[in-house]
Amino acid sequence: MAATTAAPRTFWEEFKYVQSDSPVLGMQLWHLVAIIVMGICVMLSVVCCFIDWRIPRTRKEIELDRQLRHMAEQYAEQVMNKMKEEENRNEEDMPESQKKKVTPVFKV
Repeated sequence: MAATTAAPRTFWEEFKYVQSDSPVLGMQLWHLVAIIVMGICVMLSVVCCFIDWRIPRTRKEIELDRQLRHMAEQYAEQVMNKMKEEENRNEEDMPESQKKKVTPVFKV
């Protein structure tokens, strides 16, 4: 048997052949590429909207962020101290019969 030699196809002929075959779900190749690119853009937008990635621009803003963090820590500490004082005060005012006996719980 003699091998038949067909004329080599050019790039455009090969491209048309690939496009005429519908690779997936009857869509053209450019449809698939467009859908994938749009999906990536949507996912990137969603991730960027839900995650607050911000780099402070100036030294002033960096200092302000540090001061705000420090103030928030101090406020949390004050609230915890007040809660502990109230708890201790309430325990001191209770008669011994009403006080709960707490057994220590150890987590392994």
